Amino acid sequence: MCELVLSFQEFLKIVPGIVIFPFSFYLAWKKIGIDVAASFTVCSDRITAERISEVVLVNLKDKPIAVFAIYAVIGDDISWEVDKFDPPIILKPLESSLIETKPYSELYLDAEKYEPDFILNAKNRYLYRNIS
Repeated sequence: MCELVLSFQEFLKIVPGIVIFPFSFYLAWKKIGIDVAASFTVCSDRITAERISEVVLVNLKDKPIAVFAIYAVIGDDISWEVDKFDPPIILKPLESSLIETKPYSELYLDAEKYEPDFILNAKNRYLYRNIS
C-alpha cells in the first residue's frame, strides 16, 4: 500500500508539467520566427503614375520586427523599392502600421518606360507571407 501511495505522489508531481507543456509550446510558437501580413492600396491621378500609395503591415508574432524597406515584386524577375526607411520602422508585437509611400511620375525598366499592371496581379492585393 505504501508503494502505491508513493507512486501516486510521484505521478502528482509530474501532472502540472504535462498540463502546462502545450501552453508553453503555444507561447514559444508565438515568439519563434517572423510573420508579417501586408496589404496595399493602388492609386493614380493626372500627374503621377499608377502606384502603390499605402501599405499596411501587421506583425503577427509576439516580438518586435524591424522594417528597413518595402519592395514590390511582380512575377519572378521584376521588383523595385517602394520605400526605404532610415532609421527602420519598428513594428511592435501584434501591432499594425500604415505606411504612405512617395509619389513618382514614371517607372523605367532598363531604358523603357514600365507600367506595372496591378489589376492583373489583384490576387496579390493581400499578401500573407512568412519571412524566416
